[in-house]
Amino acid sequence: MKFVSLLFSVLFFYPVFSQNLLLNGGFEEENTCTEFSIRCAPEAWISSSDGFSNYFKDAGRAYEGQHCMAVSAGHSRKNYQRTYIRSQLPCALRKGNSYRLTLYVKSAHPILESMGIMFCKTDPLLSNYWYQRTPSLYFSQGNNHFTKDSSWQKVEWIYQASGEELFIQIGSFAKLDITGPTGIKMVNQFLVFVDAISMEPINRNELACSSYSFEKKKLYEQDARHSFLKISLNKQRTKPETPVLQPTTLPVIDTLVLPDVLFATAKKELGPASHTLLDTVCANLGLKTVDSIIIEGHTDNTGTAIFNERLSQGRSETVKTYLQSCPGLHRAKLVSRAWASSKPRADNGTQEGRRKNRRVELIIYCRE
Repeated sequence: MKFVSLLFSVLFFYPVFSQNLLLNGGFEEENTCTEFSIRCAPEAWISSSDGFSNYFKDAGRAYEGQHCMAVSAGHSRKNYQRTYIRSQLPCALRKGNSYRLTLYVKSAHPILESMGIMFCKTDPLLSNYWYQRTPSLYFSQGNNHFTKDSSWQKVEWIYQASGEELFIQIGSFAKLDITGPTGIKMVNQFLVFVDAISMEPINRNELACSSYSFEKKKLYEQDARHSFLKISLNKQRTKPETPVLQPTTLPVIDTLVLPDVLFATAKKELGPASHTLLDTVCANLGLKTVDSIIIEGHTDNTGTAIFNERLSQGRSETVKTYLQSCPGLHRAKLVSRAWASSKPRADNGTQEGRRKNRRVELIIYCRE
């Protein structure tokens, strides 16, 4: 007794959802700095300047929620006095895949065009003069246009990954220094406020890596800020380490066709020979990371519509019950469906065609 394995490229039933591949993009989760034992910075994000000076806890100032960050694009009295914020990605991006990057920015100064995002393989906090480099994306690229006011403005791009993105840094990449009066009394810095940063795969079936939660926990435990951060960075400069991240995951979809001979004629109960095949299916699936299985019952067109509906539903439920006992599938979502004779695989006008149409199909969604 055999079953046929087919690869489907169209994802009709896989439970897709959008997942932010940047941690704490709204800066709402607060880090407790070990140096002062107070909440002084956002989790997963580190500023190149003192965390107190550019982490704002003010719902009236934020785009959404209670918090936002600011970076300095220049200083009226200090040459090339710029600040940056950076975070490490929890998962590696897939080379050649596209991702939608979105954030909200505002500034009282006409400097947004010089702002940008840089992806890099090494921690930018270990280097200086990042403004001399060309960012991965300028805020002004794509369809982004800015009004000449201080309201929150949306910035969005479609970014194609190189596969070497481990860190993200946000700040000013203007080639010339931004100096002179800010035009605001008692304010010397040319500030740009940032909030609601997100990066999501264009392919909605691309999901976060299996180590996402582990990497998040590890990054949230990095509590060194201020002087402690400087000490830590000085140690890392002598022996820098490049993080090794798992890539995002994509589902692999297989269809197993279980023939009609598994069942007694016109019955939903499994026959004695069916257990050998289904046990083999269970053993093979136990070697995979199965997210979900769609179990679909089908009949030929020889019975009444009501009879075929009940028969196809009964057979799909019987197989579902059997698969629920498989040791490796206790976390997988199992869904049964009945199609009666509405989706024939072959011509119902022949005996061979009707035999092929009487079947149960398992559409199996695994992570690679």
